[in-house]
Amino acid sequence: MTAPDMRQSHSINIKSTPEVVYSLVSDLSRMGEWSTENIGGEWIEGEPGVLNAKFSGNNKLGDFEWTVDIRVSKADVNENFEFIVDPDHDEGPFVRWGYQIVELEQGSVELTETWEIILLPVSLRSLNDRQLANRKAAVGETMRATLQGIKAAAEAS
Repeated sequence: MTAPDMRQSHSINIKSTPEVVYSLVSDLSRMGEWSTENIGGEWIEGEPGVLNAKFSGNNKLGDFEWTVDIRVSKADVNENFEFIVDPDHDEGPFVRWGYQIVELEQGSVELTETWEIILLPVSLRSLNDRQLANRKAAVGETMRATLQGIKAAAEAS
């Protein structure tokens, strides 16, 4: 089951350098510091933050907790970082997360976070259109909070 409308991007301007911002977004072990849904995780294979490295991420939404395996699918240093969820699942991957960094001027960047469902995960397949729209909206709120947290960390560096 595909999800054609399950994609969104949010951006934020940060007074920092591409190097600092990239070092934050590519360190998935820190996402739990900023995300309202991710609560941490650990690198399980490969060099942290590099192409094809694998990470096990822990998430929590209310009382529901789950763990997902991800694989880094793009690691263009200081420009783009992307990972996919459940890359080794028989049906997956299911979700793509990405971060694009564009230098606006020296000492200032625009960071764009993108979330896209490639294929509805099993956990979402029983949801109706309204419930899927609510999930999308909740992810948008999480993304905005995450971007604010990354901004604060980058500007404090």
